[in-house]
Amino acid sequence: MEKERKVKSKKLNLACERDIKKGYINSDLYNFEGVDIYFDFNNFPYPFKDNELDEIRAMRILEYSESIVKVMEEFYRICKNKAIIKINVPASPSPNSFQDPRFKVHFTYNTFTYFERKGGTDDKAFKPHFKILKREYIFSESKLKFLNFLPNIFPKFYTRFLFMIFPSDRLYFELEVKK
Repeated sequence: MEKERKVKSKKLNLACERDIKKGYINSDLYNFEGVDIYFDFNNFPYPFKDNELDEIRAMRILEYSESIVKVMEEFYRICKNKAIIKINVPASPSPNSFQDPRFKVHFTYNTFTYFERKGGTDDKAFKPHFKILKREYIFSESKLKFLNFLPNIFPKFYTRFLFMIFPSDRLYFELEVKK
């Protein structure tokens, strides 16, 4: 179920709902105004060619994934080398990560290190390869957002000793595709 792409951009705004971005191919499962292409991101393959995209925005969607590994494999397939993937997900084990019964995947500060090749013996069998360019805790996206810098000063210390006392709401990642 796809309508003709109006945008010639090589950037994908995945599962955008009503957050339509100029310069992006806006995609969603539903027919919201401004959506360019409709597809379920849990059904593979996505309606894109190999090495087609320069960027993917996946904001507030990956927690609904049936398989984060399959999604990341598909991102790898449709992205060019050095493409950027921007991700915003609930921080686990915060209440925000577990309160919605529709969430299937939970993310930690280190979740995407699984996709970085560090020279281990299993690396050659695992195709998707990404470099983490940025990862940060988002303590709050509302009135307390001025505190967002605090957990990112010493993220390992925060994760180990303070997260359970002062949980962050979300995580933000920027990954670079490595082919």
